[in-house]
Amino acid sequence: MDAYQDDRDRRRSRKPAKSATTGTKGTGLPTAARNEQLNAFGPEPGAANVGPATRTSDPSTSHAAAKRAARGLTTKQIAVLDTFQRVRAARQGLRPVEITHEELIESYAVQRTKSAHCAWYPALTDSSIRTRCKELATLSYIYRYDEEGTTRTGGRAARWKLTHAGERADTRALRFDRAAHSKP
Repeated sequence: MDAYQDDRDRRRSRKPAKSATTGTKGTGLPTAARNEQLNAFGPEPGAANVGPATRTSDPSTSHAAAKRAARGLTTKQIAVLDTFQRVRAARQGLRPVEITHEELIESYAVQRTKSAHCAWYPALTDSSIRTRCKELATLSYIYRYDEEGTTRTGGRAARWKLTHAGERADTRALRFDRAAHSKP
């Protein structure tokens, strides 16, 4: 019985204890701040790119897709960013430019079907659009503004807003740059 307890204590001592507010106990820094501290001399090469990750067991087609994504923003990310910019332009001066996922998804669907300028938008599910938002936030094109939005059913929802980089990004140039690098 004592040997069993000693083994459990040894295993427990190898894993750092987690704290809900500071990541790993003892550093006093949130996980993101700790990572920034480790990368004080600048970002690691390729750190800004958020693309699909592959495992060694994935098929070659997955690895090829990851290489394409490493070139920059994916077509899906560009389409979602373009939707953010179009909603911002349409609302400028009329209403706040913070939008919820629901509003973004509705705007994406409307623009994809009714606007000739957005005919290149790929078909995306609601979940895929939310995932692209997270990726764009990681790349600092958008950020989570607050949680004061509401859903159709009256629930609370996070609102997202473009950063300065997201406002200045030329999605038309990004889109054509992607087309130039893709294989026919």
